[in-house]
Amino acid sequence: IKVAEGRYLADEMTIHYGLLPRTNRGIFGINELPDLAERIQVGLLNIMEEKDVQIRGYRVRLPLDLFVIASANPEDYTSRGRIITPLKDRFGSQVRTHYPLTIGEEMQIMEAERHPLPEDFELIFPTFMKEIVAELTHLARRSPHISQSSGVSVRMSIANFENLASNAVRRAARVGETLAVPRITDLAYLTSSTTGRLEIEALDEGKEEQVLSRLE
Repeated sequence: IKVAEGRYLADEMTIHYGLLPRTNRGIFGINELPDLAERIQVGLLNIMEEKDVQIRGYRVRLPLDLFVIASANPEDYTSRGRIITPLKDRFGSQVRTHYPLTIGEEMQIMEAERHPLPEDFELIFPTFMKEIVAELTHLARRSPHISQSSGVSVRMSIANFENLASNAVRRAARVGETLAVPRITDLAYLTSSTTGRLEIEALDEGKEEQVLSRLE
């Protein structure tokens, strides 16, 4: 059977090696591993155990030297799929992450992950305002009215931080200043950037504003 450029299937130049063989002697990362269909996960078993791969349609087995890293949310967080048990056994170690344990850690992540402001403005973000943003997230993680199985991501803190910063920049731009400083009055805008990042418990559905008011 001839393929492209007049080559035959027996020609080694027609072999398509795929992503994994091309990553030989490298690090192969898989994000959201449970989203992979189970039949595809089965294909990883031989790669991680025997350290080789067989090219479909050819009697070729290639040795692989790979370091495989995968990420996944807790099983109760998403119903999109699961990691098959034999594949779990082939990972050398499992690292469970957690939310920031202290207000200080939350504030450090907010500062590190926020989007930069336009170069025309200088942002001065008072420490007590950062503490309010971080504390709001920590209160949400302890609230019985918010689904803790879904969790409250640190993205909520980052979004609220950026919300306050953008309001400060907008105000500075309107009055023709280059110094942007969030004010207490800007906290009212946190409702819009918080609501979409919380999953309310079934008994409190439709009462998002009331739940947020209890946190504040």
